Amino acid sequence: PGYDEAVKYLPEHHQLAGVLAAGAMFGTYLTRCWWEHFDGKDYRMSFLVYVIGGAASGKSFIVDLDRLIMSPMVAADKVGREWERQYKEEMKKRAASGSRTKGEAPTQQHPVIRYVPSSISNAMLYRRLTDAVDDKVFGPDGQAMHLHCYTLEPELATALRAQQGSWAGKNDIELKSFHNEFAGVDFANDQSVNGVVQINWNQVVSGTQEAMSRKIKPSTVLDGLVTRLALYVMPSNDFRMIERRKAVRDEKRDAYLRSIGLKLDQLSGEIRVPKLVDYCYKYEEDLTNEARIENDYCLDYFRKRIPVIMMRYTIVKIVLREIDKMLEGNDPVVREDDLQFAKLIGDWCLNAQIHMFGE
Repeated sequence: PGYDEAVKYLPEHHQLAGVLAAGAMFGTYLTRCWWEHFDGKDYRMSFLVYVIGGAASGKSFIVDLDRLIMSPMVAADKVGREWERQYKEEMKKRAASGSRTKGEAPTQQHPVIRYVPSSISNAMLYRRLTDAVDDKVFGPDGQAMHLHCYTLEPELATALRAQQGSWAGKNDIELKSFHNEFAGVDFANDQSVNGVVQINWNQVVSGTQEAMSRKIKPSTVLDGLVTRLALYVMPSNDFRMIERRKAVRDEKRDAYLRSIGLKLDQLSGEIRVPKLVDYCYKYEEDLTNEARIENDYCLDYFRKRIPVIMMRYTIVKIVLREIDKMLEGNDPVVREDDLQFAKLIGDWCLNAQIHMFGE
């Protein structure tokens, strides 16, 4: 299920891009889950997906997937966004009416709003991350779970323009989000959300190669961000007409994609998949040996985070299949085709990173 339904009507040469994008969306609902990796640390479901291609190359499929898969999250945010709208209106009325300025101000609430635009200031992003807490679920550290925020951006160039000037670039925050590290600020202005917060920010982004080259410059390739990205380079469509098709109305598929997030959102706790962990360890061990024998420093640089990406996408695949059993408290079963899928993701993401940034 899941992945198959998400890419059902994509052209065959776009389907892996669909898997990368849909995996990040499904995985965002598994924000209350973690697994123990082969380094003995607990990892969560964090994703940074970039679909890169020319104009009219088919990248817009991510918007259609987002509209379906993320609709439960958008609906859940509506209450909080409506409260914020009313609060701002009330404060404007108070500012405009001198007789009301001395009255008691409305109570400032902190609604959980997780679906955020790319044109978000760092101060507001820190606020969203700080407020996105589920105090009924506790992580491996015994603390209340900080939930993932999520962003879809179909035009990377638009996001880059929005992040200029008074808004700092988001590269540092994206770096920390991959491992759910902590970051924070201490500014004097009243709007600043001071303190330290866990960075949980999943993104699905599409854009042109030119926009990508402005985001990731040669001087920043070695800062590690490129090894955290799940990349897909769309095939060239030069001198080709788009495929002529009719609108497809698959109500059963759409209903599944709209509803599965509600079920995934109920799952919490450790996901135990030791067989998959062992496989990913062996996968990286083989890459390490190959890099050493070939004296290949490029391969050695890009291989190190690939097993984490493999784990995340394959866990999503497994959970989509076994969600009902897991909600009853059972551990998932890892099948041979899950390991084959993990290898596919690992091979693709490694080669895509080297293709785009190896030189």
